[in-house]
Amino acid sequence: MNMKSIISQKKVHAVNELVSLLLKYKTVLFADFSAISSSQLQQLRLKLRDLAVLKVAKNRIIKIAFKKIVNDEKIIYEIEKVLTGNALLLFTNENPFSIYFILEKNKVPRYAKPNDIALDDIIIPAGNTGLTPGPILSRFGACKIPTKVQEGAIWITKDTVVVGKGGIISADLADILKKLNIKPIYTGIRIKLAISNGLIIHPEDLKINPDEYKKHITVAFQESIKLCLGVVFITSEVVPLIIQKAYLEALSITHNIPIMIPGIIEKTIKLAYTNAYLLSLKIKI
Repeated sequence: MNMKSIISQKKVHAVNELVSLLLKYKTVLFADFSAISSSQLQQLRLKLRDLAVLKVAKNRIIKIAFKKIVNDEKIIYEIEKVLTGNALLLFTNENPFSIYFILEKNKVPRYAKPNDIALDDIIIPAGNTGLTPGPILSRFGACKIPTKVQEGAIWITKDTVVVGKGGIISADLADILKKLNIKPIYTGIRIKLAISNGLIIHPEDLKINPDEYKKHITVAFQESIKLCLGVVFITSEVVPLIIQKAYLEALSITHNIPIMIPGIIEKTIKLAYTNAYLLSLKIKI
């Protein structure tokens, strides 16, 4: 068997392996893993071993595998847009939001390097830097960080946004951030796209705050209960509340109209006795 035939067989095997995974799992996430070390990748494999299968594949192999089982041209188009360099695929039957949250939680902070892109606003807080005045003062000036010299040290006079989200970190700023022990860059797997049950999910749509999300769900549930009670819309969750409300309203009516029904008679008699007693006091019987 010649070398060309061996390579061809390896490609066929790689395609078939991806096809098998695509048929087995309902969700696949496309990720960039260029910023992490092989040891970090191995650690993530261990953390996700019961939740997802991680597979590194070449772009051409990925395209062939998807085109074998996906007929939606829009999905193929979105996939081709994110395929740059070798891709890391995560196959899972879990919620893609849960996998994204785990990956974000496991990112590791590091010092910034020149030309790094800020993922969020970078803020240097006011206060004593602990740095001795000297040539570094000019770097603070170049980065437009307001300073003063006090007690033999450089102080930053106010909280300062030194670079906005998406901005490029300069060499001077990278040096200052390192001296201040600020690690603004987080390394880890970066999700570029998710396909779940035929649904295209972009990374910005995966960024949810679980606590905030729970709060929204709680408020929505409470409002829906109020609405159901208001229009008397019968659901399993609302039935006990509707019965309770009806009972209290009926009870309220019996205070003004004496109705002799079980469960109410005792209260009606007590109310009548109380009213009679109060009346007797007024007319002095």
